[in-house]
Amino acid sequence: MDSGTSMVAEAALGALFQRLFDTLALPFFKRLGFLFGVEKEAKKLKSTLLRIEELLSDAEERQIKEKSVRLWLSELKHIAYDAEDILDELAYMELQSKIEAAPIQTRKRKLTDQVPDFFSRLGSNFNLGSRIKEIRERFDELVTENNHLHLRVIRHGPETERLRMRPPTSSFVDESIVFGREADKAKVVRLLTSDDSSASDSSIHEVVPICGMGGLRKTTLAQLAYNDEHVVEHFEVRAWVYVSQDFDLIKLTKAIAESVLGRKPDLTNLDAIQVSIKEALKEKRFLLVLDDVWTEDFDDWQKLRAPLMFGARGSRILVTTRSQRVSSNMGTIPTHFLQGLSDDDCWSLFERRAFVNEDSDAHPNLVKIGKKIVNKCNGLPLAVKTLGGLLRSRVDVVEWEAFLKGEIWDLPEERNDILPALRLSYHHLPAHLKRCFAYCGCVVNKGWLGVEGNELILRWIAQGYIQPKGSTSEQMEDIGREYLANLVSRSLLNCLRVSSSHYTMHDLTHDLARSVLGADFWKIGDEKSHGNAEKARYTSDSLLKSCSNFEDLYCLKSLRNLSLSYYTGKIPADLFINLRHICTLRLCLYGNRITELPESIGDLLQLRYLDLSNSDIERLPKSTTRLYNLQTLILEGCSNLVELPSDLSNLVNLRHLPLNVFTQSTVSIPPRIGTLKGLQTLSHFNVGKEIGRGVNELKDLIHLRGYLCISELENVVNVEEAKVAQLKNKQKIEELELRWKCDDVESRQEGIEEEVLNALQPSTNLKRLEIEGYCGVRFPTWLGDSSFSNLTKVYLRKCRCRLLPPFGRLPSLKSLSLSHLYGLKKIGHEFYGDGIMTGFPPLEKLSFDSMPDLEELSGLESDIRHIRAIDISNCTRLGGLPSVSTIRQLTLSKCEEQIFTSLPYLTSVSFLIISNFSNLTSLGNGLQHLTSLQSLEIDCCPELTSLYDVDLPALDDGLGNSNYSNPTCLPKGLQTLRLRDCPKIPSLPEELLTTLRSLYIERCPLLVEKFLVLAEGGNGYRCKISDIPHITFEGYYKKKEIMKEKIILKLCLTNH
Repeated sequence: MDSGTSMVAEAALGALFQRLFDTLALPFFKRLGFLFGVEKEAKKLKSTLLRIEELLSDAEERQIKEKSVRLWLSELKHIAYDAEDILDELAYMELQSKIEAAPIQTRKRKLTDQVPDFFSRLGSNFNLGSRIKEIRERFDELVTENNHLHLRVIRHGPETERLRMRPPTSSFVDESIVFGREADKAKVVRLLTSDDSSASDSSIHEVVPICGMGGLRKTTLAQLAYNDEHVVEHFEVRAWVYVSQDFDLIKLTKAIAESVLGRKPDLTNLDAIQVSIKEALKEKRFLLVLDDVWTEDFDDWQKLRAPLMFGARGSRILVTTRSQRVSSNMGTIPTHFLQGLSDDDCWSLFERRAFVNEDSDAHPNLVKIGKKIVNKCNGLPLAVKTLGGLLRSRVDVVEWEAFLKGEIWDLPEERNDILPALRLSYHHLPAHLKRCFAYCGCVVNKGWLGVEGNELILRWIAQGYIQPKGSTSEQMEDIGREYLANLVSRSLLNCLRVSSSHYTMHDLTHDLARSVLGADFWKIGDEKSHGNAEKARYTSDSLLKSCSNFEDLYCLKSLRNLSLSYYTGKIPADLFINLRHICTLRLCLYGNRITELPESIGDLLQLRYLDLSNSDIERLPKSTTRLYNLQTLILEGCSNLVELPSDLSNLVNLRHLPLNVFTQSTVSIPPRIGTLKGLQTLSHFNVGKEIGRGVNELKDLIHLRGYLCISELENVVNVEEAKVAQLKNKQKIEELELRWKCDDVESRQEGIEEEVLNALQPSTNLKRLEIEGYCGVRFPTWLGDSSFSNLTKVYLRKCRCRLLPPFGRLPSLKSLSLSHLYGLKKIGHEFYGDGIMTGFPPLEKLSFDSMPDLEELSGLESDIRHIRAIDISNCTRLGGLPSVSTIRQLTLSKCEEQIFTSLPYLTSVSFLIISNFSNLTSLGNGLQHLTSLQSLEIDCCPELTSLYDVDLPALDDGLGNSNYSNPTCLPKGLQTLRLRDCPKIPSLPEELLTTLRSLYIERCPLLVEKFLVLAEGGNGYRCKISDIPHITFEGYYKKKEIMKEKIILKLCLTNH
């Protein structure tokens, strides 16, 4: 097929047309049509669009095989895009008139006085009538062309769906051509035949779901299990039914009856058919395979399963599906998610298909190329099978290399099983998801770690793929999360296991998305790019290192997204004049050192997403405040940023403004931010004393969500302003930081901070709270109220208080950090509360840092009995620790040595860190009682000379032979020892060397000198060291003048 045209050229034209209809119906467009006499043209345009829309279904089916229809759809799409651009510009112009008229209105001039000026300017400069007429005439030409194409009006129904269906399946399988599914088969067979039922008492059978993307061979796995001899013996009745996209209840019930009865039932009534199934399965243990299920309607499943409830206990239903929602609706046990094949299994399958008699040894020149082709398949057996079959009997290296370099949509249509299989998933998507999926082909790149979910959603919104749902209050971001979950459920996107917020695509699914985009996608600098550059709408990330590279972009006049990386310097002024249709602009990728943006960025009337994170810009151009459609402005990591435009409040559509944490103290939020009522992300708000910069600006920002830091709260002198902020009503803020500056404390008005903090009570949905610089005598009652049931992390820093809130009342608190709390001398039962709760039931980590007045932790043993980790640092007056039997991790730093006297009572500690004890010479005997200790780390103890219990000299003959009669102070079960910056430790106990599994030493020169001698075989300790599996020495030591790599190498040689 022609590479310049999409294999699925319609690319969700239905959704695009719907957006055009919605725009044409907007009140402002109707007003424009009336004032400029183009009302008739607008009506004609809508009528033409309606006629074309009716032809889309037929065109979508026929374009796969008919090039003329494919070209017709491609041209239709380009015209629709151009129409969308015109309507977007119109909406911008109306928005501009309102914003620019507002200041004049404040000077007593009526807004209506501005309307004629605006429409006059619009009429003369925008050529509204002629542009609409031109678009309408282009659509009319396509309607005329249909006289030759004979496209028909088709309503979606069974006939349409059948054109999209794969061939029906059966239970038979050739096991000799199946590779790498032994473990999967064994698991499924076990699930089918196991007598251990986890189903409820009311359930007769288990439903076992197999889920995965198209081409993984889920059906093959079901066939393998179905024909397994243990399965055959286990079930009295076995039946196989192919379901497909066409879920027809009567048809499927008949198919089940025919498979169960062994004959076609002469019945047409649904009830009669179900009765026949019931009678046939009654008291019999059966296995029913429902292959290729698509319907996500739970009611459909309930109706289908009704007659299946009468089989014997132990019956099973095996379901294969691409949809996680289907497996969730139908399954009664956890879904078996089928994964790709290993490289070795893929190669075995490829060898079977590609080489005659599987003799790859006869063609060594093809093997290397073949393995690269297999790698392209990324574990998908259908792709391996198809490509192997296409290459069978071909021995020309040039042909094999062509397959290696080509794309899957370039393969012969009649022999390409890959795209049709994957395309089924695409065709089954609702129209609104088709555009979202196709756009993933630009955003998600092969071999990358994936795209962050929120970023993808915001870019969908910027492209206009997500629209508000009528009059509902549901935000577009929430709708986007539904879209994202839907694509994951359909196995078209993958959620990375290491990070649930990042998403990837299988390489071949990515190829499908690119094929959907077709000529709309342009790969900059790629000679394979086909089609008309001026009509291309999308591109992937571009690597630009000099200004001359921008010449490659100037021809892409219709481009809607642009991402640049590895560019340093200024962006050319004429770039945005040429690319004026950009909706998403990312200048944030790795290697960018963009220092300045041109004023021409203000000409991007359709720009909705601007990401400048990690750039070197100091200021945004003044024209930025003309980007009235801008929804997202990302400035994270902009460490050189010194200010934001004063007229930022002009960006009335702004929804997200994340700032760099390092610029929060230097970059002030401009005045009147409260007018941006759609803001959801405002990572930082610093309170000012000027009009428009008070904390009351937060009042109308009811959609704020996620993280919010409010700083410079010392500027709040009127408590009413704090009350007006209404943080309590902002239900979606999950992380909140409240900060006062810690300087000039004496000048603050007494009592005002307590009232302000009390007025800033957040929603009980809060998950994380940090308070810094608060100098009130006591904390408000809401901090410690049990209604804050979602609060899991609390941080108090640089506060001057003598009494802590009753944190023990917080039912979900897991981590509590207290830092630089001056004046607090004792923490006792008041920390726990009034006894209503059972005392910090979920608390896992407790941290005390830089509390110079803290002397006592008393009465807490029962209150924090579930704690797992305690960190104590720079608490120089604290003499002891609470005796808690559940502590597993303990960190002690910069404290008095007296604190070690508490260690014998903490027998559950398994990880201990001791650091920054400047006068510590020995550890004493307290550590011997830590019988659970597995890991010990000692850092920055410059006077530490001994790890022994008794301070007696250890004799040393200079070659590493010492008298180790001194008992070690360390427990026998110690597995890991890390010593860093302890320059006076001369040796380690002999018995310790025999039990350690890991030893790490850094900047401990006396130990290094000794162990270098040992490693070179200078004495009998060589065998002791070789018993430690993992040894690492790091640092540069002048005496030996040897780097750490050489030290490690010597020890590794010794260990072998």
